[in-house]
Amino acid sequence: EIVKFLIGRGTDINAECPFFGDALQISIRETDKEMINLLLDSGANINAHRPGVCCTALQTAASIPPLPGVISVLELLLDRGADINAIGGNRGTALATAARLGINGEEHVRILLRRGAFANLHGGPQARYVTPLHAAIVCRLGPPGSGAGYGHEPVVRMLVDAGARV
Repeated sequence: EIVKFLIGRGTDINAECPFFGDALQISIRETDKEMINLLLDSGANINAHRPGVCCTALQTAASIPPLPGVISVLELLLDRGADINAIGGNRGTALATAARLGINGEEHVRILLRRGAFANLHGGPQARYVTPLHAAIVCRLGPPGSGAGYGHEPVVRMLVDAGARV
């Protein structure tokens, strides 16, 4: 109710907090679909580019391990017009962001590819990962020092099957 009150009073729903992004990104991290819809219905910019690690709403959703509600939030953003191939931040694209999660990003990657994400899209000048395939190969499968290796074969295979250049 307080958010509806503030929106009614003319608050800038696209205002950004330097540490947490905008209200939409915060709602995505909380997997609050009701709030996401309220913000979008009230004019939140679904394709705004914010400085930082995950600079778009879709990159934010793609960065969250598969906790309850995350996949439905990813689908909601795509249904509401999120640019699936937007480039920015140090993760590059939503697909590279999801591929970086390895086993935790399999469903994210599957959805993004099915919905039209480009498997070869370069992540831009600030990206840590040149392409989604690069992100999938260099992802750690465990915490540093755990002895876990790099890469996640199912995600790598999905990307190659989708046309990623090897």
